Order: sequence, then C-alpha cells, then structure tokens
Amino acid sequence: MGYKETQELRKQLKDKGYVDSLWHVEDVQQNYKCDDDTAWECLNDALSCEAVYETIFESIDIIAREKYNLKSK
Repeated sequence: MGYKETQELRKQLKDKGYVDSLWHVEDVQQNYKCDDDTAWECLNDALSCEAVYETIFESIDIIAREKYNLKSK
C-alpha cells in the first residue's frame, strides 16, 4: 500500500471519529524476526491487552479533566 492510499484511509477513519494513530506489522518486524502473520498476531495481542485499555482510559480521564476541563457524565 502506498503513502497516498494510507493517507486516504487515515482521513476516512478520522472523518468517522477515529484517531488516525495506526500501527503496522513493520512496527514489530523492526525489532523481531517474524513473518507478517506472526507480527500481526503479536501486534493485535499487545494492543488488545487489558493494561493498554486501562492506560488509555486513564489518560483520557486526565486530559479531559485537566486540559479541557470536561465534566464526567
């Protein structure tokens, strides 16, 4: 996939309310010797980890309150 295609996909995600922070199998393969399937599984497992969800939601809470002065529902 080329740069323009990636940028268009990122734009489509952003237009639908998603953050365009994308990870790729190459992010695993830059440090580990593995095929694309194994890299994808590793990346998926890492990003699906409960600790990642907790950290993201904690960060959202901190930023929402401290930077944007948002109130909880």
